[in-house]
Amino acid sequence: MLKLSLIGVGLVVLLMAMTGVASAEAVVHSLSFPTDDSTFDCGDVVVNVTVDGYNVTVELVEPFDYHTGDTKLTALAMNTSVAFTKANITAINGYVLGDLTDGHVVSFGSLGDFNTQFGFDPSDKVTGPVTITFDSPVVLVGNSPQGFSLAVHVQGLDSGRSIKIADGVCGEPVTPIPEFPTVALPIAAVIGLAFLLQRRRD
Repeated sequence: MLKLSLIGVGLVVLLMAMTGVASAEAVVHSLSFPTDDSTFDCGDVVVNVTVDGYNVTVELVEPFDYHTGDTKLTALAMNTSVAFTKANITAINGYVLGDLTDGHVVSFGSLGDFNTQFGFDPSDKVTGPVTITFDSPVVLVGNSPQGFSLAVHVQGLDSGRSIKIADGVCGEPVTPIPEFPTVALPIAAVIGLAFLLQRRRD
């Protein structure tokens, strides 16, 4: 009886752990919808923004036909449940902290207001990946009027063009990335139960 109780408690703890891990999945947002430049088609320029708990990673990914030696990310705008400023940043990987300035407000046209905006130093040609770590989890919410939660400004593209692009329009806007424990924990639970049942039969 005691053994069965311990097994029950163990399963409850395991399920709680699995729930916690599943909620901590990284989410990749592919920004590919041009909001201000009719010379670009949907998907011509793609920036991935990965939100993973306290971390936000920005990277200009594809296609490279429009990239030049001057191509750079100039601004990241997010609509978050809690507004962040430079004071909320605890670390940056792939960029110099002193070169990231909050308050660099870029007009994103009809996208609406973003309560968290950062401008990258225009003298540095940064295409990413840049990972910004905040002092609390990043939770995205849609803004008005279209409900976008992310936008990025890219400059120095082919023929000197720039583009402002947003999430949620071209293709699949959100792709969950299962973390290793999300897959490993259920497998371990099944193996453990099979082992216990086998021992009871013996």
